[in-house]
Amino acid sequence: MIGRRPILGGCFSSAPLEQVIRAQVFSCPETGFSQAILFDYENGAQRAVGHCRIGVDPFVTYTKPSRICSYINDYDLAGEAPFFAVLIESGSESESEHSHDEEGWACHGMRGDLHFWSNNEQSYVEVIERK
Repeated sequence: MIGRRPILGGCFSSAPLEQVIRAQVFSCPETGFSQAILFDYENGAQRAVGHCRIGVDPFVTYTKPSRICSYINDYDLAGEAPFFAVLIESGSESESEHSHDEEGWACHGMRGDLHFWSNNEQSYVEVIERK
């Protein structure tokens, strides 16, 4: 999907997934869908993707995540283009302990780059692994 915007008028941001020591996933208080992630790295750097409203929106903190998981809902609003909303989780449990209750989750190790598109109403995410 690189080079094309899945969200009309959406802003693009990206962040590397390697060497993340903490990820704060911010969600919309009305819908519960994820709208931003603030990453902290081993070298002290920070990178944000999406609309981080620190001190305003609720967030969940994941320490030393080993994976990032996303679930993308694509709603059809009255025959219009798909409306995207994303749920993001992260975790450090082993593969044998890791699961999701619903089908449709995509789980990725902390490798490559997270690409995040968002506007005031929608968000879309994908992980691009480097070769």
